Amino acid sequence: MPTKQSNLRLFLISALHESGGGFLHRLLDGHPSLKVYPFEMQLGTNESVNGLRGYCFKPQYRWPKFIKDQKNFNSLHRSIIDREVKWYLKQRSMSKFASFNLQISHADWIKDFRKRLSHKKDRISRASIVEAYLLSFFANWKNRSASKTEKAVAGHCPIVLFDTEEIFHDFPKAKIVHIIRHPVSTYLDTKLRLKGLSAEEFCLIWNLCALISFYYQTKFPDQFLVVRYENLTANKKKTLKSICDFFEIPFSQKVLQLSWNNSKLETIKPFGGVPIVTSQYNSSIRRQAAKKVKDKIEFLTTSSRSLYNY
Repeated sequence: MPTKQSNLRLFLISALHESGGGFLHRLLDGHPSLKVYPFEMQLGTNESVNGLRGYCFKPQYRWPKFIKDQKNFNSLHRSIIDREVKWYLKQRSMSKFASFNLQISHADWIKDFRKRLSHKKDRISRASIVEAYLLSFFANWKNRSASKTEKAVAGHCPIVLFDTEEIFHDFPKAKIVHIIRHPVSTYLDTKLRLKGLSAEEFCLIWNLCALISFYYQTKFPDQFLVVRYENLTANKKKTLKSICDFFEIPFSQKVLQLSWNNSKLETIKPFGGVPIVTSQYNSSIRRQAAKKVKDKIEFLTTSSRSLYNY
């Protein structure tokens, strides 16, 4: 597939599960400079695998790979998994987001997507497909609370940090914020959902995320930023100001409040894996951890934790 790049300003939130990615997503939702995707931005395709295995390495969380006939635009749109949005549009009553009013015609979205790509003719690339997919979505989201001053598209893409090089190649103006959380807290909250997850498997993946994010922040200091979840909860305004500075957008008081489509949320559910997004909860869950479990996780993550002063 051609390697044409996109000038779209794409801001992505990366995070291991139960690390605060959904929390930051919902805080940025109300920023007047951003078009924020309504649910997780799951752009991966079934071909988006590269040998990584584990509970978090699902293809929808990766950067897409297109191997089908790129002139079959319906097939291209269908190949992007985007499970949360597409399941909502297909079976809203069965979606965990059923109570949220997302007004968009799937047919109109696809029609607009085809139109945008048809203008590209022989210049279709992965970047142009992703750009057409996102821009056609926002153009057809009928009840979106738009500020008309948006300068970038933003979304939460779990573990997308593993595809950083490809993302920055396709979208040279892209930026990624990766949220990291203390491994003991992250493991205990993840265990609430994945009962059989062993400390050994979890620590292997946590270490990998910690090391790769540290590497990319060093390699791409203007495009990749690592933020500690603990800083986001303890010093929300200061941390969000630094994130806005990183994105090169003005700080807005609206980011201090959880929201969906610029409507205030009283709780993070069903958007986040961290059940209570406060410093008190984060500290208490670590204190409540069984000593044997806590000691094992801290031992297995010793070197990686030191990178982030944990």
